[in-house]
Amino acid sequence: MCMQLSRLLVLLSFGGLAAQAEPLANGSGSLRVRVVDPHGGPVSCFAVALRCCVGPQQYAVVPDVPVRHFEPRDLLGDAMVLTRLPVGRFALRIDSLGFARTMSPPFTIEDGVRSEVVVRLTRGGFVRGQVVDADGKPVANASVRTVDDMEARGVPRVIREALANRQPDLTTRASTRSDADGRFELDQLAIGTYALRIHHDDFADRIVRDVRVAVTVPALLDACRLVSGAIVEGSCAALGSGRFYVSVSSKAPDGALAFWAETGTDKAGRFRLPERVPPGDYTIAFAPVSEQEAVFAFHSLSIDQPLRVAKDQQTVTIEARKR
Repeated sequence: MCMQLSRLLVLLSFGGLAAQAEPLANGSGSLRVRVVDPHGGPVSCFAVALRCCVGPQQYAVVPDVPVRHFEPRDLLGDAMVLTRLPVGRFALRIDSLGFARTMSPPFTIEDGVRSEVVVRLTRGGFVRGQVVDADGKPVANASVRTVDDMEARGVPRVIREALANRQPDLTTRASTRSDADGRFELDQLAIGTYALRIHHDDFADRIVRDVRVAVTVPALLDACRLVSGAIVEGSCAALGSGRFYVSVSSKAPDGALAFWAETGTDKAGRFRLPERVPPGDYTIAFAPVSEQEAVFAFHSLSIDQPLRVAKDQQTVTIEARKR
């Protein structure tokens, strides 16, 4: 399947993840907001982002309404007032040092009407787990970080970057490393569902999906097992001169992308994927990139071929071939 078609399928598959509110005209509505701590005490330093409610617990970015930062001098008593807000159903995303990212209750903005909302911040929840190898032995110094749903599901970097400003970014970006016993903890996380990427140079990356974080119940994960995987490298010299975009992908039984890794070649056509590829059957694709392009982009003139990584295989060398 050529890369152009692959890109179209990915955009169709993940278009629903990038919901964005339609542009809204400035209205004359206003909102009085009180931000309080878990005990009801006032919080005076925070950042506010307006999000459009598009469904139960579903939000979208509101165009042309930037994030605003508030300090004590900006408040009227223990509250702030937002003015010239568009009409509609909204919620606020609040970020404040020492607290987890928090969404307000939904509220409605009407022309000429001042609405009110109280946002009670929380300290957030946490995730605990352990990283082990195929034999169950602890893996120390593995990086563990939260990733958005698009990265977790294998959406190519080019598309993720194009849609970055359209994501409602409701969860917390956090990272840590496993200790000598392979154990890790991520804390002060906003309530929600997370995906984790676990990386160690000696193993293939592991994605852990559907990690549900709540304030009252800690998320305790089963042992996160890593497999060795193989380094994939090679050359595109047979395809001509210049630089190439290289991607390796596989599909899950439901048709979604289950694995995606990408890189670019040097001018001599040599490449090496930045992460190990776990055992399995894949498609490796090569697309020429013009020198004028700032990033590696998809191209209609692409060549793909099968790639197999065997169990315990450490290195796979690929020479791209013409059709």
